Amino acid sequence: FFFQAEDGIRDFCLSRGLGDVYKRQDVEILRSILPTALEWHPFLPVLAIGWETGLISLWNDETKAVKEDTNVHQAAITVIVFHQAGSRMVACDEKGKVSVWKGLNCISVYQKENAITNCIFANLDFSDNAVDKSKSSRNYLFFFGGRGGVVSL
Repeated sequence: FFFQAEDGIRDFCLSRGLGDVYKRQDVEILRSILPTALEWHPFLPVLAIGWETGLISLWNDETKAVKEDTNVHQAAITVIVFHQAGSRMVACDEKGKVSVWKGLNCISVYQKENAITNCIFANLDFSDNAVDKSKSSRNYLFFFGGRGGVVSL
C-alpha cells in the first residue's frame, strides 16, 4: 500500500522516514487523439499505450523516451496485454485486427470480423523445469474474443 505524503508518495509497509519517499514526477504524453488502452510491462518500466487511431506507443519510465508504431493498426486499440515473461505483447483493435509484438516489432497479424474486447495469454505448460517452460511454444498461446461472440485461440 502507498499513501500520500506532503513531499511525495510513501510505501506504507516499508516507510522508515523521509528516505523512502517516491517523488511524484509529472509526465505527460500529449497527442491530439484519445488513449484507448494502457498496459504496464510485467517487470520493465515500460507503459504500452494504444490510441484511437491505431497508434501504439511504448513509453520508457527510466529514459522518458517514447517509441511508436503507426503501420499495423488503423482503428482504435481496444486491448493491450503482455505475456507474463514480458517477451511478447498482443494488441487488438475495434475492427478485429490482432497483432503480436516482440518489442516494437510486429511478428504476426490476425484479422477477425468484429472488435476484439478481451485477450489473455494461456499458461498451459505444467512442466516443473524452468528451461522447458521458457522453450515451450505453448507459452505464447493466447485467447481473444470480442463483439462477434467468438473466443479464438
